[in-house]
Amino acid sequence: MSRISLILVCAIMGSCASHVDAETPPPTVGMPERIEQVVLPGPELQVRPLEDRHAPFVLRIVAVYPHGTDHRYDFEYYALEPGEYNLSDYLQRTDGTTPDDLPEIIVEYQSILPEGQVFPTSLGPTKIRRFGGYRMWAAIATIVWVAGLFALMFVGRKPKLEKREAKQETLSPADRLRPLIRAARRRTLPAEERASLERAVMAFWRDELDLGNLPPAELSQQLKTHPDAGPMLRGLEMWLHAPGSDPSVDLDELLRPIEDRLDAQPQPTAASQSPRDDLRT
Repeated sequence: MSRISLILVCAIMGSCASHVDAETPPPTVGMPERIEQVVLPGPELQVRPLEDRHAPFVLRIVAVYPHGTDHRYDFEYYALEPGEYNLSDYLQRTDGTTPDDLPEIIVEYQSILPEGQVFPTSLGPTKIRRFGGYRMWAAIATIVWVAGLFALMFVGRKPKLEKREAKQETLSPADRLRPLIRAARRRTLPAEERASLERAVMAFWRDELDLGNLPPAELSQQLKTHPDAGPMLRGLEMWLHAPGSDPSVDLDELLRPIEDRLDAQPQPTAASQSPRDDLRT
């Protein structure tokens, strides 16, 4: 006989002090249980109001059905402490009469904790799970991506920059000056290359006039007194440092003589360059 059937039969008999079927182990503390179709005599019943919110037993009527002059009930309950509980102790009549004629409906709860132990067993030390899975692969992918980005930004550019600087070192002043002048005459010289143009023009005239290793300031003064180099340098300074202030400065005409001189010169070789080929300020 099942546990519920036993309770039902006991209820119909009007008196039942028996415990729930011994073959079915009682539920453990905290687990909800349900019994259905329990016929109880008399007017309709309801659950007594819960006076203590820390009460160890809680009962709820799920459904009520008429059963002749009696009623059938579906109950749901749970206990927070082990022991036996009489469901009838938690019921009262809806009409206010005393339910003295109710049979005992005993349910039992047991604890899975050892006797005398109130609180759950403390968790023992466990081995920390090894870092891995999705997080590990996400971290590895992030590191690889960042490393690749730095490689693209710096590793690939550095040899190109060194190669370009090495190539510049092997150029003669004329080789450096010629593209600067052509770009300036075409109005395509970048702003960052304009200072290089000025230095290259001064270096050209320094070599043309054989002025040696004069300091830049003294070299500039001497060149500005020269009938050919002076107007060119003054016009170039005006174009570089005060663009548009002198409409008479025609950059194409200003730089044409020096380009003609460069075209008339024999093409120098890298081996023929001297250490002072460039004018550094």
